[in-house]
Amino acid sequence: SDLRADSKFMYKAITVDGYNLTYASEELKNDRQFVLCAVSGPSYRSGYALQFASEELKKDRFIVLAAILNYSDALQYASEELKRDRMIVLAAVSKCVTSLKYAALQLRNDRQFILTALYMAATAENS
Repeated sequence: SDLRADSKFMYKAITVDGYNLTYASEELKNDRQFVLCAVSGPSYRSGYALQFASEELKKDRFIVLAAILNYSDALQYASEELKRDRMIVLAAVSKCVTSLKYAALQLRNDRQFILTALYMAATAENS
């Protein structure tokens, strides 16, 4: 049997390290609960696992936000639409200001948004 498609085996693998999502079958990479478990895991690499999720799940605000809360640079793997989403980008920037580089150009060119993002990042850093 193919272990990549064995949900019990792969569930154990992603609970050890969400990055193991890379080895899962395409079907599991498109399973919302499975991917949410992978990107929400205990290590920062779990957020990094968003890159292995299906394109459909990279459009899922909840999945992307969970990944960003683990690893702010996971924003780079979000859909283009979510890279334009102010709330999603602010969540990433409040964790680490350098993740702003993954935001959509229209947000990076929006002076008011940049000021808000920098303020949130500074506030988060000082709390």
